[in-house]
Amino acid sequence: MHVDPPFTAVEGEETILEVPTTRVEVVIEKVELEPEEPILPDHYYDDGNIPVFKPVIPSEPPFRIN
Repeated sequence: MHVDPPFTAVEGEETILEVPTTRVEVVIEKVELEPEEPILPDHYYDDGNIPVFKPVIPSEPPFRIN
């Protein structure tokens, strides 16, 4: 069901019959990513139910204090 908004006339003003429209252009680019090597667990615990990974030390600290 389409309902028009109420119209109120104002003396001395022109009635606008066209509603301004905005045009938006969207560009989508498809980026091909190289497949990464799967991260495999080092071993399993509890008869193969829980994967266990070795801790990894990052090559760079997450932040630097100057």
